[in-house]
Amino acid sequence: MKRILLIIGILISLVASADNDDICIPSEFESCDSVETVRIHILDTVPYTGEMSISDCSDLSNSLASVTTTIFDHGVPYAASAREFTSILSSSEGVLKTIDGKDLQIVPDSIKLQRLGYMDFEINDWESNPTLEGRDITQLAEIESCFLTDEISYFSYDLLLSTDDNLTNWLSQDARENQIGYDSESQEVFKFLYGKDGLGYGDYVIGGVYYKNTPRFLTAEWSYDEFSIIWELMPVELSERVNELIPGDILNRLKDNWLGNCQPIKVRIAQDPDFITSTNFITNKPSHCVQNPFFTNLQNDIIPDNTTAEFTQYLEKRKRFHHIAFLMNDIGEVIPCEERDKISLDGCSQKIVQEFEILLRSFLRKEHDLFIELNLPKWKNKVYRIDRFNGEVASIHP
Repeated sequence: MKRILLIIGILISLVASADNDDICIPSEFESCDSVETVRIHILDTVPYTGEMSISDCSDLSNSLASVTTTIFDHGVPYAASAREFTSILSSSEGVLKTIDGKDLQIVPDSIKLQRLGYMDFEINDWESNPTLEGRDITQLAEIESCFLTDEISYFSYDLLLSTDDNLTNWLSQDARENQIGYDSESQEVFKFLYGKDGLGYGDYVIGGVYYKNTPRFLTAEWSYDEFSIIWELMPVELSERVNELIPGDILNRLKDNWLGNCQPIKVRIAQDPDFITSTNFITNKPSHCVQNPFFTNLQNDIIPDNTTAEFTQYLEKRKRFHHIAFLMNDIGEVIPCEERDKISLDGCSQKIVQEFEILLRSFLRKEHDLFIELNLPKWKNKVYRIDRFNGEVASIHP
């Protein structure tokens, strides 16, 4: 039988005829004229097709321990370690921790239902063929059962945020020259010819954050400033955690695409690690994840050397974050806006520029490091720091 893993308990009790209560053990091959049936304990494991769930298997383990059993060579019994793992997973709510406190998130991919039960068979029939091969055990009288983890996916919220070396600390020639002109101009009224808010006009990249500082018309309510964030998120190496926490007989694999762009993602920035002075969150639209990805695959993204003209062209072609994101209010709701309007404050784009530009410019002026908070579904918020001087990205929380 392909789908049944058996531990068969030989003869726990005999069901005697109505006028004789004597007990007889068929394995002793004694005379059992008064015995009509024999009760066989059966451990039955089948694929579970209901709601994905796990449960504590300790009751089943206790029941198995109380049953005298003989192993028949009709398949490999489901390992006790799988029941123990399921029990641990159930009590830990899907989060396991190593001895040194590192986490491993577990997602059950395949669950089996393991049942301990019994059936009564004609004694003569059973003695002539003491096996379940070819027998119908669908009417198993269940004593105990539990959901058993069979296959799992794993991941960890310990994530590395990285960017390309060419995006660590760079500014365009225009930005260099305009900054010199801005700083040298003694008349405040003429500084606008070279820059604004202490920052020369031009292109800046630090820690994967690209910012284009542009002139602003005196009568305009909106800004033509633009920014992109060119980051990649990657999990840390997890093989040691897997070896410590997951039994070898449990099929396991790294969860697919859990870091992908096709999920709700929220980002905000601040000038301090406690986010006292910060922006509101911006979020993506998961249905637009392919054409408007938040995160970059740096292995597939060919980034030219930042000393070449091709590098500037690469930056110009990058989709702006304020064109693909949506600003949220203080209670986590997306603020209504017109997606196609890139200019006025009724559009989604300008709302984000207005929210982010003050902190981005002060960061580029080297007044503070930049702190980025990322939020993925069912995830403790992760905070990273970009050094204002060298663009180094470091994880600081949790």
